[in-house]
Parts: sequence; structure tokens; C-alpha cells
Amino acid sequence: DALTGAEVKSANNIFKATLRLGDHIKYSGAFGFSSMAHHAVYVGNGEIVHFTGGATGDTSLEAKKHAAIQRTSVMDIIDNANLAHALVRVVPALDALHPQEIVSRALSRVGDKGYNLLLSNCEHFALWCVTGQTRSDQVVAVLQRPIEFLRRTIEDVVNIAKHPIRGQKIRGGAATVYSFAAVLAAHLILFA
Repeated sequence: DALTGAEVKSANNIFKATLRLGDHIKYSGAFGFSSMAHHAVYVGNGEIVHFTGGATGDTSLEAKKHAAIQRTSVMDIIDNANLAHALVRVVPALDALHPQEIVSRALSRVGDKGYNLLLSNCEHFALWCVTGQTRSDQVVAVLQRPIEFLRRTIEDVVNIAKHPIRGQKIRGGAATVYSFAAVLAAHLILFA
């Protein structure tokens, strides 16, 4: 059974109380799409650092051109996660840096721009902070299983259309997924 909005909000508030310095956190279902997740790094005092190209504010393609890494309240993504799924702590990689180094790396990038869905997204940033490696497991998974990604995206679009209030809230995110699908289709045509 799916959690109610109140249950997700309660779970997220409990989660917030357990955050540790340098935690890599994410929630699946970003923008209402099951194939998308948003990533951030917890830097203490109820704050996170994350690429705004992921989950908050204006998510239109035009806004993504000007996206920047920002230090914001963890409530920014908790409020967004309430629309989708509960937040989760990403299990630290074996090669994870010391928490203070993770925080230092995250803070050193605040204000940086250059969001790119395939090459420099919120997951690339969070993993760079945690391990020093720039990668996105989401992008790799989509490129390895493009048909599955497209199937899930179509299902999500249908679900959004069935829930117009929810659809209005996340419509900008839909443009991001559509553009990702277009890039993926071009990749398949050119490199298949």
C-alpha cells in the first residue's frame, strides 16, 4: 500500500532528525516521474547543498540553463518529496571521503553553474562530493536500459495527466524528462 501524504511527511520529518554531516540523500519520484531522483549533500544545521537543476523552484528548460549549486534548507527537498516518496540516505560508498571533507567539497561549489542533465546533474555533484568521482548512476541506468526508461516515462505522463492538480505542480519537470527522452532517442539513433 502507498503511504498517504501525511505518512510521507511524518517519515521525512523523522528522517531530518537523523541526518549526519556529509550524508548523501535522495528521493525518487522527482517531478512525479518514477525514473527520476533528486540528490543532495547534508551540510549541517538543517541545510543541504544541491544542484538546483534537480528539484526546487522553476524546473523549466529555460531555468535549467541558469541552474546553480545552492545551499538551502533541507525542507526544500522534504517539501518536494512529500509529493512523491520519502527521503532516503544513500549508503556511503566504500571510497567515501571523511564527512568534513564531503561538506567542504559541497560548500566549495556553491554558486557554480553548468547544469547538464547527462554530464553535470545533481547526482554527479553529490557523488563528486562524497567520493571525488563525477558520475550519475541514473544516467548510466537509462543509457543501459533505454526502453525501460521510456516505458516508465510514458506511464508517468499518463499518471500525471490523470492527476491534474499534481500535474500542474510538476509540469516544468515534465519538460526535463521529455528533453532527456529526446537526447536518449538521439543517442540510440546515432550510436545504435
